[in-house]
Amino acid sequence: MSDKTVSDKTVSDKTVSDKTVSDKTVSDKNTAGQNPTTFLQCVDKEAEKRFTEWTMKATGQFPTIGSSNTNCGISNQPVVAKKMLQPCLLLGLVLLASVLGCGDASTPSNASTFEPVSATSLTLVKSTTPGTEEPYSVPPVRENDPQPTTASSDKPRTWPRNPAYNQAVKSLINGSSAESEHNRASDLRATEDEFEPLYVDWPKPELLFFISGRQHGYIEPCGCAGLDQMKGGLLRRQAAINELEAKGWPVLKLDLGDQIQRLGPQAQIKLESTYKALRGIMKYDAIGMGPGELRADSFQVLGTLLNTSSNDEVSTPFVSANASIFDDSDAIKPYIVLEKNGRKVGVTSVVASKFFNGLGDMTADDRDTKVFAPEVGIAKILPQLMAEKCDVHVLLAFVPEEDSIELAKKFPQFHFIVNEGVEGEPMGKLDYVRVGERSVAVMQMGYKSMFAGAIAIYADQDNPVRFQKIPLDHRFKDTEEMKAVFKNYQMELQKKGLLGLVGQPVTHPSGYSYIGSEACSDCHEAEYEIWKEGTSQWKEKHPGEPGPHSRATADLVLPGERTWVARNHDPECLSCHVTGWNAQKYFAYKSGYWEHDKDSILYGSGCENCHGPGSRHAEIENGADADDLEKENILKQLRIKKEVAKENLCSTCHDLNNSPDFEFESYWPMIAH
Repeated sequence: MSDKTVSDKTVSDKTVSDKTVSDKTVSDKNTAGQNPTTFLQCVDKEAEKRFTEWTMKATGQFPTIGSSNTNCGISNQPVVAKKMLQPCLLLGLVLLASVLGCGDASTPSNASTFEPVSATSLTLVKSTTPGTEEPYSVPPVRENDPQPTTASSDKPRTWPRNPAYNQAVKSLINGSSAESEHNRASDLRATEDEFEPLYVDWPKPELLFFISGRQHGYIEPCGCAGLDQMKGGLLRRQAAINELEAKGWPVLKLDLGDQIQRLGPQAQIKLESTYKALRGIMKYDAIGMGPGELRADSFQVLGTLLNTSSNDEVSTPFVSANASIFDDSDAIKPYIVLEKNGRKVGVTSVVASKFFNGLGDMTADDRDTKVFAPEVGIAKILPQLMAEKCDVHVLLAFVPEEDSIELAKKFPQFHFIVNEGVEGEPMGKLDYVRVGERSVAVMQMGYKSMFAGAIAIYADQDNPVRFQKIPLDHRFKDTEEMKAVFKNYQMELQKKGLLGLVGQPVTHPSGYSYIGSEACSDCHEAEYEIWKEGTSQWKEKHPGEPGPHSRATADLVLPGERTWVARNHDPECLSCHVTGWNAQKYFAYKSGYWEHDKDSILYGSGCENCHGPGSRHAEIENGADADDLEKENILKQLRIKKEVAKENLCSTCHDLNNSPDFEFESYWPMIAH
């Protein structure tokens, strides 16, 4: 990402895992003499006054406006009270009063009156734990965004399994019934992990925004590497929300959008399940429209928007200023006004046009789904939104980070902007974009909704805004309500069937057929035993367990974690857990695994998943006619060099999404053959 300066000075932001290193202190450039646009400086003075009174009520102090000047009546007289605010700044600057450091620190906080601060005294202050505020200038867009952290280990991770479970897996691999032997304990691992605490020293806020988004199809973390190694998922998200609401805090739940990434029947079922969870269980207040759902079939998405409402919903939570489906305002509102704890919050969302490149003119009259430029959509609805006289304005902007900064500069009426963020781990703090004499707070979303964010607002002039990045890790326990959603999701996949989900199996590019790993054992007995039972290193570290690849299908039918639902009807799981599927595109090859009860010879991630279908090789070895050239070519196709496997093959299943702690050199000894 290119480095763009968003203020007169930049400051480097160094991030290490979840902890952010203190930013360098850089005083802001003197703003005296600037001539900001009068409209932007003077928008909705009544709302400014209302919110100024809100933020000041804790001290019993209220602002008085000084003599008029060219900056909307802002007085240039000295400050009398401690860290007082400029009452005529846009609501965003007042809301983000924690980023203002001005006046005489020795002035008593109980002064009865004060004059507004002049523009020459503005200093941004990082919103952190009370008492640790540190001045800094608006950070630039970072050239190197933080990447997702992965577990470092010299061996593959595992979680404890009891003997009954191990025997059940072996029974299933061998084709016998295993249900009665499966220990259904909900958690078979030790839970001695230490988690970084959240909301440290936070008192009850006036408002709290719980912000999620960019799920991108990952409704739960793949458990292949162990759930303790992975973040995200709707189940944990609900638990995180429950924790906040159990505190009695006034929570508004906002989602950036982008619930799915693929098209087709499974994506549609996933979208329906997601919206039922967001609306029916978690009671989201506003849900943006992301590129995934806007690229899907217009009729199906509209039906989902209209038919997944909960009984107590007053109106749709779906919102977008620049996107529509059949121009149906009952399904998607241009903006939403929410009320919580006596405060009004205006929310809208936009999505970047770039996500629809190659799909033609998304603004054409004959389009079912229309998407305009974000600036066009915001400009159209902004006068109406401002007329609502809200206390806070939030923009959910599914746009790149640099684009969100430009939106902040063009539309500083918003106090908070949430962007799509980075491919890895988002920042643990808010960025601030200076616009004239005001600041707009910008929050990053993260990939796969592995993290959520909490923005808390207080009636505290010294620290009115606090932020917490929330890792959705295994500290958050599954709830029965969300378990029901996931059981129903898998049940819907089963009802649809593989044919309805992925279509007819296709011929493998080689033209050959799958015959199962056991067929290889006639000539490759030692290699087959390693596949079935693992190497000596594997057995030493995992006594009593089958080999890691032979057990793959059993781990879907009898999962070691989240044991309450099987996943052997889910194409996104089957593709790496059975033999004869395309691992990355989720479809089956002819003669590959298709029916669980009939295809036991294709259980597990078999030899042919790496070496290719073995039918012709077996025919030749059993005496079929073939010339020397064909024999040589067949053997060449089946042989795989270790370097090729390391660079190109293993990663088709052991990718960042499904196996984040994968390291070839530590995994290979477990299956070396």
